[in-house]
Parts: sequence; C-alpha cells; structure tokens
Amino acid sequence: MSRYLKNQLKRSSQKAESALVALLNENLNDKFTHRLSEVEALQFLNLVEGHNLEGILPSHFSQNLPHYIQQRIQKRKIYQRSYNQFLYDQSKQLNLILNNFNPIFLKGIGLLGNVYHDFEVRNIADIDILVSQKTSREVENHLIKFGYKLLPQVNWMGNKHKQNFRLDIGDFSVFLEIHTSLICFDRSQKLLTRKNEFSKLTTLSIEYQFYHLILHLGFQHNYTNLKWLLDIHLLKRKYEFDLEFLLHLFKKSNRYRSLIQFNEIYHAIYKEPFLSQIPRRNLYFPKSLQKFLIYPHKYKTLYAQLKLIEKGIGLESTLFSIDWLKQKSMIFFHKNP
Repeated sequence: MSRYLKNQLKRSSQKAESALVALLNENLNDKFTHRLSEVEALQFLNLVEGHNLEGILPSHFSQNLPHYIQQRIQKRKIYQRSYNQFLYDQSKQLNLILNNFNPIFLKGIGLLGNVYHDFEVRNIADIDILVSQKTSREVENHLIKFGYKLLPQVNWMGNKHKQNFRLDIGDFSVFLEIHTSLICFDRSQKLLTRKNEFSKLTTLSIEYQFYHLILHLGFQHNYTNLKWLLDIHLLKRKYEFDLEFLLHLFKKSNRYRSLIQFNEIYHAIYKEPFLSQIPRRNLYFPKSLQKFLIYPHKYKTLYAQLKLIEKGIGLESTLFSIDWLKQKSMIFFHKNP
C-alpha cells in the first residue's frame, strides 16, 4: 500500500473517530456530517454499530448519504424499537411472575423510559434482574416452570454471580440474566431502590445505579462498549445524587480504585471528570486512552493493563485476575490476532 493511500485511510479514520466522540457529546451537527465522505461515513457507521449506538444517530446524519446506508440505519432502528418493546413487555410479565422474590431490574431495562424515552434509542440485548442469593434456586425453578431454559455458561469467577436463561416467543427470544450480586465479589447489603417513573419497575437508587454501571463497565467488561459509558453520562445529566453516599459505596466495597480510573475514562470522551471532587490521576496519555475506548480490541496491552490495575492487589482481585488471564485473555487474543 502506498504512503499516500495509508495517509488517506488514516485521515478518514480520524474523521470517523471525531464523529463518534461528537455523537457521544451530542455535537454531531449538520456541518460536521456534511464534511464526511461516503467512505468516512461508512467507517463512522461501523464504529457506531460496534458500540451499539445506532439508536442515538440524529435523523439528519443519513439524509445526504447513499440510499443503501440510509436503509441500513433505518432497518436497525426499526428492529431495535420492536425488540425493546418486546423486552419491555416481557419485563412487565417477569415482574408479575417473580413478584414474591422482589426483583430489581438493572441496566438497560432499568433505564428505559426515564433516561431513554424513545424505545429505539438504547440497544438492549437482554433483561437483567437482581434477586437475593437465598431465593435464587427458587427463582430458577419458577422460571423453568414458566418455560425458561437454563443456559450453559463459561465457568469462571466473573460469571459466578449470575445465571442465563432463554425463552423463545414467536420471532423473538428473551435472554435473561439473573444476578445474585451486582458484580462478582460484591457483598452489598440492603440495596436502596426506587421505582422507574415510566415502567414502575423496581430499579436501584440513583447512587446504586452509578455504582453498578461504573463497576459493570470497568470491573466486569473493561470499558469495551461505549453505550455503557453513555448510560452513565445521561444518568448523571438527568438526576441529582448524593455524592458522599456514592463515594461511601465505592470505599466501603474497596472499589474506590475503580472510581478513580473511571474518572479518567469519562474525561477521555467528555473532556471533564465524572466527579471533579476526585483528584485526577493522569495514568495514560489522553489520546491513547480515547483510542482504546474507540478500538478496545486493538489495544491489547492497554486492555490488559487497565484490567489488572482495575482489580488491585487484594486476594480476591488477584484470584480474579489469574482466572481472567486463564479464561478470558486466551479467548481474546485468539479472536483478535
């Protein structure tokens, strides 16, 4: 490949990356999108789809693009709207089925209707429900009685706090995760909850939602999908919260390290810290960190570095890191040579 072509591809990639960051900051205006060539628009769209952000694409983005790209975007939005409506209806049904077990709805379904008003906006793949460890076996039997099938899963420490179920209904399938804790090793007791204003489903309090979403993004998934970062950004923008209580949750659970690291992650995309009260620690060059967030599977060294720093050096964290290195990194490097 000639140097000229390499430079052209590099410039196209940079424009696509800038457009993705602008989209997350709600700055993707007409002037910005009109400057994108067809190749750059396709690169941008591939990044958007890779992070499951198709639903937040503004309508003006596709107006000046070839018809086949417009169809691709519209088809995805129509499907997501239908599937989210399906999952929302099934969540209401599950709330009735599991009413005696006090289910708490997490992540996407918990955000639908209050943070995300339009059903096509948030890409939701499954339903996440938190129940107590004591009732988990009863919940499993109850779900099986109503047609849900227990699915096999990879046996490693990161999965020990949840079970996966599936129910096929017509053209769609319900994928359900039953959690017995917010993340692995979490021992939070007496979680504070609230009702989703739209769905009336029980969700976590705003502070506990931040606590869970930040740890899910970082500790559980190592910042590999920007839709989860957007969840936190929009939640912060909409709701006031008790800062001292939020800091208390992270410190009490020995996860304050995760909050410090997340502060840098948030700054890499939104150019401000998530919490200005936390002293910033510039552990990484901002440009490389932003690149990692956009292409997490290309930056394998930084991926491993963030993962190990996130876990810390406690006994549980060390065991987790060893298990992750055995179970996850081999799969990761095999799939991303």
